Amino acid sequence: MRSTETQHQIAPELGAQIRAMLAHIFRENISRQGSENADAKSTRKLAEKGHAGAQTHLGHMYYFGHGAPQNYSEARKWCLRAAAFDVAEAQSRLGRIYANGYGVRQDFSKAAAWFQKAADQDSPADQCALGVLYANGAGVPKDDAQAATWFRRAADQRDVFAQCALGVIHAYGAGVPQDYAEAAKWFQKSADRGHAGAQAYLCILYAHGAGVPQDDDEAANWYWKSRQKDPAAAQFALDSISADEGGEQASHNVAEAFRAARPSQPFPDFSLSLLCSSF
Repeated sequence: MRSTETQHQIAPELGAQIRAMLAHIFRENISRQGSENADAKSTRKLAEKGHAGAQTHLGHMYYFGHGAPQNYSEARKWCLRAAAFDVAEAQSRLGRIYANGYGVRQDFSKAAAWFQKAADQDSPADQCALGVLYANGAGVPKDDAQAATWFRRAADQRDVFAQCALGVIHAYGAGVPQDYAEAAKWFQKSADRGHAGAQAYLCILYAHGAGVPQDDDEAANWYWKSRQKDPAAAQFALDSISADEGGEQASHNVAEAFRAARPSQPFPDFSLSLLCSSF
């Protein structure tokens, strides 16, 4: 197993991509600032008496700046107290604090340890977060089989991100045998619930007839659904299918682009980045 120091040596652009995926998983948009209100004061009194729920809530308030000044050091302090009571929400937030370097030195190893605690309590978002870390070797050894295990646990709880991720894992054969039919099954579950990335992947599968019957009309259907939510995801699908044959013209005649050259490999290099597509 690699040392902790080695685990931290990931490319800056990969770290940024992982942080983007984690923000997507937890649906975070930290942008608000607030001053302390009466709720914060009453919550603090309970928290100081050792009430784990109040400690968790106070950590939330400081983390997001909701009803209290945004202060990651205070958020970490109160989440640590709540985490001592095995509160999954507090453990999860500590994972995000360390993954993002909010008020602390960024440390994916510590983030993974906290995500693990929350994931063991069946938090699907934290199971997804662990899957992302294992898939990228961030804070833990790179292990596609472990990534697949955690994504499956979350997908079984109907997590949309995990369902798409599990489709990606099976499509590429990363940690599991390559199985386009299994990939299509999970992409379908995620796409039906509006995940643009899963819709884009379904488009590719139908265009190639990989794991599903080859069907240009169905491919076009998923292409347009994906494009309505995330044009970048739809463009990924079009580029993957039409190779050098498409370009601007392909965008105006999708079905014809699908009938153009179809490479033997439906997908480009393995990446989980498309999971950040909007839904």
